[in-house]
Amino acid sequence: TVNGSCGHCSGGTTGEKVTFYYMSLNSGTSSNTSVVVNLVVVDKSDSQSANVSRTIFGLNNRGTALREVLIADPTAGTLVAWCHSLIVDSSQRMTERREPSAHTIVDSTAEVESFLNPSAATNDADTLNDSDGLVTLYEFNADGLECSPKTDP
Repeated sequence: TVNGSCGHCSGGTTGEKVTFYYMSLNSGTSSNTSVVVNLVVVDKSDSQSANVSRTIFGLNNRGTALREVLIADPTAGTLVAWCHSLIVDSSQRMTERREPSAHTIVDSTAEVESFLNPSAATNDADTLNDSDGLVTLYEFNADGLECSPKTDP
C-alpha cells in the first residue's frame, strides 16, 4: 500500500529528481524490533526523467533501517543491487552489520523482496552468503556496554 509520495527537483536542466514512496509491510506494526514494518523507496531520475537509481529502506517499529537495497537502474533488464543489513536486539543495539559482500546472492526481484522481509520464513538466511562477505558482530557486557566488535569474513 502506497501511503503517499512527494518529489523534489533541484532545478535547471541538469537537476536530479528525487521521489519518495512510503509503504507498510507486515501490517505496519510489530513490537519486535527485528521485523521490518515500513518501506521507504527513494527513486532518483535525471533532468530528462531517465531512471538513475532506486534505494529501498526496510525500517523496524522504531524507524531503524534494518535493510537497505541500492538498485543501479531499476528499469534495466538485469538487476544490479547492493544490500546492507543490520540485526538489532530488543534494546535497539546493533548486534550484526552485514556489508554488500555478504549479500551477493541477492540478484533477482524475488530475492530483493525476500531480503526486505527478513522475519518471514527463512528469508534472512536465504539472502545471506554462507561463508563469504564481511559481517561485523557486536557484543555487550553485563552492564550493556559494547565490547570489541568481531569481524567474520
